[in-house]
Order: sequence, then structure tokens, then C-alpha cells
Amino acid sequence: MKPPVIVVPDGVKTAGTPPQPVSEPSFVYRAVLDRVAAAYAEHPIYLAPANQFGIALPEQLSGKAYLTTLGKFDLTVPATPQTDRHIDTRGNARLLREHLESQGHRLPPAVILAVAHRHARRAVLCFRKEGFEIVQVDAVPYDIPPDERIVRRAWYYRYPHLHSIYENLAYIRDWLRP
Repeated sequence: MKPPVIVVPDGVKTAGTPPQPVSEPSFVYRAVLDRVAAAYAEHPIYLAPANQFGIALPEQLSGKAYLTTLGKFDLTVPATPQTDRHIDTRGNARLLREHLESQGHRLPPAVILAVAHRHARRAVLCFRKEGFEIVQVDAVPYDIPPDERIVRRAWYYRYPHLHSIYENLAYIRDWLRP
């Protein structure tokens, strides 16, 4: 059996004036989903639980809707718990682990992590801290379209240098967290 691919969510688009979140994956998340559809169609795919952002479909369900337009996949898509708190990368990993355990599944012995390239190092740390054995990381590059916005919480994704600084600081925070 091929190892499962865990997709780390990366926000949703915004539209309108003032910009409001919509139930469509961001340019970052779409790049990762496109890679997964092209490279891992024969693998089980787990879309990690993520944020609701006050819209009908949380990140992972927006990702599922997008991915299903690209083909037929063996998908596991856990629900997002009811919370007003932001679910960070460590939370994505913890919620996926808890979901698998609640379904009576053990953690897969080996997984592939598909994630946006600037987010990859920290995502590996967070998923390993939650017990996932990562055997491959697919750090997906993405283009920043000039006319598309991402949720306010991830505004720095449009600025590569700021995004790198954020990820480095967040890595230190997540490394220090038990």
C-alpha cells in the first residue's frame, strides 16, 4: 500500500469590498492540492482539519471541493471542531491525529507531507511532534497572483520575505512548545 499523503491547509480566498473569506482554497493551498492531484492520485489523501474563517466550508472542505474537481481520490477529511480560536499548524496535526485515533485507526507508519514550501520546515516539526512519521516532504512552490487575496490572518503570504521571517519565528515557538 502506498503511504498516505497529508495535505497541510493554507487558507482560503477573499472577495468583495471589503474583502471577506469565501469557501475556495487560497492560491497557496490550490498549488499544494494541484501537486497532490498530479503526483499522488493513487495514495490515500488526508486533508488536515483547519479553520472555519466564518464561512460555510472550512479550509479542508474547501480543499476537498476543489480537489474533487481534479479527479477521484481516496480522501479522509475530518471535521473542524467548533472553536473561535485560530487552528495553527500544530493544531492541524493534533486534530488529524485525534480524528484518526477516534476512528480506531493507528497513525500510519509512514506519511508524505504535502505543504507550501515556505511552510514546510515548521509543518514537519509540528506533525512529528504529534507522532507522525514523515518519510517524504513535498514542499510545493507557488506563484502569488497579483489580483487574488488571501484571508487577513495570512496576509504575509503575499510577501515572501515577511512570510519567511514569520515561519522562522513560528518554528522557534513550535520547537519550544511541548
